[in-house]
Amino acid sequence: MKPNVGSGDKGKTKILGCELDKTSSLVGLIGELDELNSFIGFSRSLLKFEGRSEFRDLDEIMKKIQSHIFLISSELIGASIKKKIGESEVKWLEDVINELEKEVERISNFIYPTGSISSSSLQAARAICRRVEREAFKFSKRKRIVRSEILSYLNRLSDVLFVIARVINKRMKVSEEIWKAEE
Repeated sequence: MKPNVGSGDKGKTKILGCELDKTSSLVGLIGELDELNSFIGFSRSLLKFEGRSEFRDLDEIMKKIQSHIFLISSELIGASIKKKIGESEVKWLEDVINELEKEVERISNFIYPTGSISSSSLQAARAICRRVEREAFKFSKRKRIVRSEILSYLNRLSDVLFVIARVINKRMKVSEEIWKAEE
């Protein structure tokens, strides 16, 4: 895909052939989904840089999530796509959470979003995901084009990113820092 240099100078953008106003809330939401997808890709790159085989499963999970984010973005702009995010993708995220949580200790306090570089990058992606989720809910209240399955998916996704970040720290033997309110 060749970029159209200068074509957006008048405040319009083309996404998959659809021309949209750059200031629209839809373009804002698509941009935030792109930011989330990019940050997950950055996190995958950090894991690959580690070059350790115990992260292959996590890389595959994150790659599938990136594909799902592309599906969500495509649907929101009205592209004709056959596959859409549905209950099976939400269930898949729930299964990922349940499986990965077996590797980490149960927590009852906040943990600082830190640790290894890979884990910290996923904590940032988790925070971005929460923002995307808030914007998707706002947008759905105004425009009603965000299906409930997408909203559920985004809600579960932030939990998945949190658990993956914790698993990375655990596998790298990096201790979590527990936050406790000062009394």
